[in-house]
Amino acid sequence: MPDIGLIELILIGIVAFLVLGPERLPEFMRQVSTMLRSVREWVANVKRQVDLEARDLQQPLQQSKDALSEGISSFSTELAKDIKTVATEVKAVDQRSDQTSVKASDQASS
Repeated sequence: MPDIGLIELILIGIVAFLVLGPERLPEFMRQVSTMLRSVREWVANVKRQVDLEARDLQQPLQQSKDALSEGISSFSTELAKDIKTVATEVKAVDQRSDQTSVKASDQASS
């Protein structure tokens, strides 16, 4: 809303009084207040409807998020197991290659 100070409100009141006169000014103010009240009710109703729709949309999104988190977690666990298995196999191959190179050097020296 615009920032209206006391001086601006007094100026608007004086102009309204001059334009409408003292007979029509009270009725005009009632109409303006009724209109503002209906606009506020309409805005509150629209906000309530938007909140309900957002809540309805949020539930499937949360379910998808939970499913993705679970999938990532299980993938991460499986990946860690596979990495450990590969590391163990690499160590075993490394040890075998060391043993093979020792045997080869022993055979070459004899």
